[in-house]
Amino acid sequence: MNTAVETIGARERQERLRPDREKLLAVADAVEAIGMPPVSSDLSRVVNAMQQALEICSKTIRKAVGDQS
Repeated sequence: MNTAVETIGARERQERLRPDREKLLAVADAVEAIGMPPVSSDLSRVVNAMQQALEICSKTIRKAVGDQS
């Protein structure tokens, strides 16, 4: 059951975390902006793995702060 007090408490918590949320979203943006250099086909698997890891990182941050983009 969601009481009015719980709702107010959740809103207050969100407001207190707002600066942290904005900081973390900036980190997610920076992670998404990382470009991968062109590499030889021998190292393309490494670049693909790095891209996947960065995507997971960004998605994890956005999910944690409740970003819907």
